[in-house]
Amino acid sequence: MISIGYVNDESALSKLIKDFFSERKEFKILFEANSEKELPSLLMNNKIDFLVLTQMPGGHTTEILRNDFPDVKVIYLGFSKHDIQLPYQEGFYYFFLPGEDQQGIENLRWFLGNKDILKSHVLNKNGSDPRKLLSRTEREIIEKLRLNNDRKKLSDQLHRELDTINKHVTNSLRKTSCHKLEELLDRIEAFETKSNP
Repeated sequence: MISIGYVNDESALSKLIKDFFSERKEFKILFEANSEKELPSLLMNNKIDFLVLTQMPGGHTTEILRNDFPDVKVIYLGFSKHDIQLPYQEGFYYFFLPGEDQQGIENLRWFLGNKDILKSHVLNKNGSDPRKLLSRTEREIIEKLRLNNDRKKLSDQLHRELDTINKHVTNSLRKTSCHKLEELLDRIEAFETKSNP
């Protein structure tokens, strides 16, 4: 079961979010905050997988999320394409909701219904090997990048275009819910250390 928390800002979007998660048995809403100020105590008392926000949190809250709750994945639903820079810098998942239509909610539905992403969070919780989510080719490329983090040399070595290597890396990050290659490599290292003390 995937656990959710969200801030209810009394908007129509908040109602859509609540309805969306309530109607799906694979999700459980653990808390509904009335304001951003309530988040630290609610996060302290509830172990959630995703925090859904319809407004970008202030700097203090963002710092708390990053430092005290790094395992919580933040989904930010925004109404402007100009909103994307800050959520991206903070490592949040971002969904653009154009006007009043449902496309953003449909994108969110796809994202949360994506079996790779859900499986990834289950694996993250269990401390399992993230490489299990990857194809044979993706595993091969990630393993070679662990030895030498130079994508250009790897493309020459494997006789593949650099764009192809980058595409495999991007797919690997998406499948494992990692934001950067270093994060994925750290997770693999942590798994190996745990498995072979």
